[in-house]
Amino acid sequence: MKKLTKRLLIKSQDAFLLSLEVYNKPTIKYRIESFCFFFTNAWELLLKAKIIENNNDISSIFYKNIRGVQRKSFSLRDSFTKIFINENDPIRKNIEDIEKWRKYKLDTRLIIEKNGKYNKLAKNYEGLRPREA
Repeated sequence: MKKLTKRLLIKSQDAFLLSLEVYNKPTIKYRIESFCFFFTNAWELLLKAKIIENNNDISSIFYKNIRGVQRKSFSLRDSFTKIFINENDPIRKNIEDIEKWRKYKLDTRLIIEKNGKYNKLAKNYEGLRPREA
């Protein structure tokens, strides 16, 4: 496993644990927003690690170089489209939903009502994460 992959996996796990901590503290004012931020960050880092391992190439998580522009790594959306190619994949759909919650700051009551997606994604995350990290 490459050093960058290991670092991404460690950071991903930290973000995942932070999302759980925040989600389970009902007294935090921006609990859902913070949860969405850390949870999507955890997924983005995990998926980038998977892309690197699948392609055996660190540069596979970066957009093509444009002269004079700082190199950027893939967004969450671009990362999950590389791993979950099928647009109807349930994991992909759930990640898309959480990304929308984060991006558009939807009504938190809606998010709390749909927390089943969070539970499913937490299980999916653990299933996809390599045990070495």
